[in-house]
Amino acid sequence: MAHNSPPKAKQLFSTRNFKEAYQMCRVVCGPTRFKIIVLLNKNKSGLSVTELARALNSSVSRISHQLHILKKNEVVEFKKVNREVIYKLADHRVQKRLSALFG
Repeated sequence: MAHNSPPKAKQLFSTRNFKEAYQMCRVVCGPTRFKIIVLLNKNKSGLSVTELARALNSSVSRISHQLHILKKNEVVEFKKVNREVIYKLADHRVQKRLSALFG
């Protein structure tokens, strides 16, 4: 019976997929950012910074900072509706995985 050898660690960890997955983990691993992602996944039409801050019992400033990080890493997108900015999840892969976990 032939066994496949595992890939060499150097090759495995230098791949583009590994680097992208690692960066995504770094972005979403913060508890506040992860909570924001879960809330946005539950509210497909999006939420404002104020709504997120209220739901997370946090300041608008703190939530804005976390959203900036998520936006910079293309996890969330936004649109202006009148005077409000509404945030939604941008990455459909994240939405599918969260839906599987949290329904």
